[in-house]
Amino acid sequence: MAGKQQKTDNSKFISIAGNNSKYSDLTTEGKAIVIDIISKCAGKKGYPKEKVYYVLFNCTEISRDRVKYWLQYYPSDDSMPSENTVRKFLTITKQLSEAMVDAHTKGIKLFKTSKAGHYYPTTVQKYQLDKLYSNGGSAQEMIEVLQKMIDDAK
Repeated sequence: MAGKQQKTDNSKFISIAGNNSKYSDLTTEGKAIVIDIISKCAGKKGYPKEKVYYVLFNCTEISRDRVKYWLQYYPSDDSMPSENTVRKFLTITKQLSEAMVDAHTKGIKLFKTSKAGHYYPTTVQKYQLDKLYSNGGSAQEMIEVLQKMIDDAK
C-alpha cells in the first residue's frame, strides 16, 4: 500500500530562477550542478538535462503528481512516462532544487545575466559563428556576420 505523497515546496528555487525558464539560461556552474545531480540519481540511463530543468522550473510544489504532470506536458514525442521514470524524476527534482538553492546561498552565479538593449545570439547563430571560425574565417568576416545578426534582430 502506497504511503501519503510527499510534497516539497519549490518556491525558493522559482524565486531565484525568475524568468530563466530554459536550461540554456544557466551558467556553466549551474549546468554542472544539473549534470552532477542527474548522474548521481539516474544511474547508467541518465535523463535529458533540458527535460530535468523544465520539470524543476515548472513545479511550484515537487510531488509525484506535479512531476508526472510536467513530464507529460514536456514538448517531445515521448510516450507517457512510466512510474519508474516519475519516481526517478521526483528524486532528481527534489535534490536539484535543494542543490540550486544551496549554491545560490553560497554566492554561486547560476544564471546568465542579460543587459537591456543588448542582442544575444541564438544557439543556431552561435553554431554558424563557430563554423565560420573553424573554417578559417577572419575577424572582419565574423564581425560582418554578427552585425547582420544584430541588424536582423531590430
